[in-house]
Amino acid sequence: MVKVLTTDEAPYHSRLYAQIVSSNGHSYTVRYVVCPGSTNQGRVVYVSQKYIRPCPSSVEILECRPAEVVEVFHNLSWKMAIVSKAFGWDYFLVRLVGSFSEFEASKAELLVLDLQ
Repeated sequence: MVKVLTTDEAPYHSRLYAQIVSSNGHSYTVRYVVCPGSTNQGRVVYVSQKYIRPCPSSVEILECRPAEVVEVFHNLSWKMAIVSKAFGWDYFLVRLVGSFSEFEASKAELLVLDLQ
């Protein structure tokens, strides 16, 4: 299982879950995971290696602060976002990169990105 970068949703990109069907070392054939409400259900696509990322580990986020760049699980895909505000340790107000709208997300829906 991997996450595949898609550019279907402007102005931001998202990553959808997919299963690798085959590979030649430089590109992959993947089948998107079937999720209720997804328009990519079970679709098979060919993608470059640079669009593939391993699925997130189950490591819990210990701390997340305002202005931190994260990935948030939103509308069946992972999207890059910025934390606007923390509500204690478990809930956050986030804004998708390229968007002005904000929404609440739980700690379980966030992945902290290592941008170093």
